[in-house]
Amino acid sequence: MKSSIAYMAGFDAGQASLQWPQRDPRLSGIIDPFTEEIRDRLRFNLLFRPRILIRHMDLFNNLALAKFLTRTSEEEHGDYHGVNLLAETGLLRIAAPEQASIRETFERWAFGGKAQHWHHLNPDEQSEYVAAVNKGSLLKVRLDDLLHMNRHRLTLDVMLTRYEYLFNQRLLPVKLVSSKESWTGLVRRAWEQYLLDREHWSRRPTRGLEALERVVSRGVSEGWRRRDFYSEFDRMRILRGKAAAQEELLLEAKIAVLNAAFYSEFEQGTASLDGKRVQIRAIRDIGLLVPASPLSLQDSNSPAQSVEDDGESISLQPLRHLRLQDVVDFHNGHYPEAKDFQHSIRDLEELTWLTPEQQDSDDIHRRVQKHVHILRRCIERNYQDRKVPYKTEVSGSELLIGVSPDHGKSLYGMMKGLAVASAPVIPLGTLGWIHSIPINACAGILGALITLFLTSKHDSQEHRRFELVLEEKIEDQLRPTEETPVS
Repeated sequence: MKSSIAYMAGFDAGQASLQWPQRDPRLSGIIDPFTEEIRDRLRFNLLFRPRILIRHMDLFNNLALAKFLTRTSEEEHGDYHGVNLLAETGLLRIAAPEQASIRETFERWAFGGKAQHWHHLNPDEQSEYVAAVNKGSLLKVRLDDLLHMNRHRLTLDVMLTRYEYLFNQRLLPVKLVSSKESWTGLVRRAWEQYLLDREHWSRRPTRGLEALERVVSRGVSEGWRRRDFYSEFDRMRILRGKAAAQEELLLEAKIAVLNAAFYSEFEQGTASLDGKRVQIRAIRDIGLLVPASPLSLQDSNSPAQSVEDDGESISLQPLRHLRLQDVVDFHNGHYPEAKDFQHSIRDLEELTWLTPEQQDSDDIHRRVQKHVHILRRCIERNYQDRKVPYKTEVSGSELLIGVSPDHGKSLYGMMKGLAVASAPVIPLGTLGWIHSIPINACAGILGALITLFLTSKHDSQEHRRFELVLEEKIEDQLRPTEETPVS
């Protein structure tokens, strides 16, 4: 069977710099909350994808991702073991230009050729780094000072040591087949589409747009890479000021033009996994939380907002207690539910090789519905084995996933407690012997049965709501989509 691998474009350093603003001094050193989103996105995507891919440059230049991957204390980060398992089992792969060590890959990327664009550095700091690279005076012993990673409580040596442990000998070489001309062609086409989108939404040309178009045209003619465009855009922010309209325009161009072309170029690359050619698919929408629409963002320094409404958030709460190592177990376990999960994942993977014309909406829905039902069984078994309680936020009632939050008591235990409660007794003489039961036992047992009936009915509704919301989100990821205008 053909195989594909999903590139998590949302972890791309360029996109992450917009969604998790690393340059904002107000957020320096407190990137930690963003790591919660990273964990959620990894976990969610691996619930229906066979594996996911991250590019080598994202390891070094997305500091929120670096914080997530390099934590080593179980007390500080409960999924540390899960990250190890993701790398060990190959569920998380790192794409690199060639098979080399992590340190060699970093050195070739950071100062082996042209200077890179570091998204957490301000323009003055970036200029200092570029000057050091151009002069050939970039000393590794000075890198921590030059890159200012200490602002985010990171050190380069700790990062590289942790990455070596996780990914050495596990890099996935990806050869980009695009030439400089095809890259610039992708940028030109993305820019033309962006202008059409603006026209579609009745947005008038502005002086800022004209200035930006001159920059894009110059970059295309001179063969700039994305890092060059980003650096020039930063200079434009200084020269033209930080007015809201200018900020919005630059943000739109980064997302709708530069990043879109960057991902399209990477999808043209070729890779081999376990001796088989794999197709790279750039996943622009990365899960439960996604960047706001480019044309609706007010402030590039604001973290992305959740697309979930309150009802969806509550319905998906059963996922909250699911750890990364639990998801790894679904992919590699030998019990019946895990085997069904693995088979269903292969069924879903077949959809990624079909063109939009070949894909059938009913077939997608059928496969996703079956997969979500299997997934719920896996989660139920996992929570029952771990004795994980779960309580809904709406009614406070307990879902059947896991065990009762009431000190782990089962319904049987509750009924037993009611049956032995102290109360006047009634002697019942039958068959020559006497039984004594509490007078309120019948009422207590009846109440427990009514509670069981109502709770089971509510739980059934909660279960179906959970499945429907999850089905919708997974279908959104797998359903073929046409390029739509930004809004």
